[in-house]
Amino acid sequence: GGGHGVEGAAWNVSDPKQNLDAFMRVRGNLNGNSTFMHMTGWVYHLKDEAKAHPLFQIDGFNVARSVPDGLGGYRLLSREIVFYKDAQTGEVIDQWTNSKGRKVEVCHVANDPVNQRFPLIMDKTFLAPTVKGQTVNWDFDIWLDYTSALPVSEYPQSSRSDRYVGGEMFSFSAIAKDFMHSPPPPSIDSHCSWVRVGQILPWMEEGSAAGWLVYHTSTFKVDSFDLLPDDIQREVMRRAPQYADAPYEWSEPNDTSWAVWKKMNDRREQALRDHVQPLIDTPPPPPP
Repeated sequence: GGGHGVEGAAWNVSDPKQNLDAFMRVRGNLNGNSTFMHMTGWVYHLKDEAKAHPLFQIDGFNVARSVPDGLGGYRLLSREIVFYKDAQTGEVIDQWTNSKGRKVEVCHVANDPVNQRFPLIMDKTFLAPTVKGQTVNWDFDIWLDYTSALPVSEYPQSSRSDRYVGGEMFSFSAIAKDFMHSPPPPSIDSHCSWVRVGQILPWMEEGSAAGWLVYHTSTFKVDSFDLLPDDIQREVMRRAPQYADAPYEWSEPNDTSWAVWKKMNDRREQALRDHVQPLIDTPPPPPP
């Protein structure tokens, strides 16, 4: 019993189940429909002794479906596609010139799946938001450190470390009065600020170049694919139409930009080897 609530809402923020349900309404839709977190922002290159400069605009989304896990929690089934755009024109780019003056092929973010478990944890601080007036806020800082998919010895042009280190910081906000109905609607309007700090992307082919990429996006929830910007809808339908809906089934492991690029690069290199091998093995023509 006891605990404090959200102004005007039948919601006790010391109740972990109420907190989890509230967050899943903000992050997705309790009725099982797909929701789109549409993100727009910038990628900057940050290095010592120089002011950070913008490399790209980014525009894309995560599409998710929340499914009850039968134990009071949820599984979030999602995939995400984000396009790198020219910093000046805002056009989606497929080639980019790196700091060495070399043209490289852009590998847009296309991670499928990106699934998460949200089990119910019976602790009164679990997913408790910060509430100030009409603003309800959840912050998550996730620092990553794991063995890279791209060892430097095998990928010297695309990797500077045998470990992937970086971080992602999320701040989800909603408006308290949207929770006033009992029960609240299954999906609640929300905004998320997403910041990512990571290593230079493998497709940039910058080798051991110094510095970090900093992503900063503003993300709004959209309830259907046709409410996304026209150019994003067009690029998705042309390149990867499965991203117009969230997955229905759980699968693992999750994709990352590093793993996706590695698969693409290894396939391309194998194709080159398959194509080049017979040319190398062909004996020289006999002298005339």
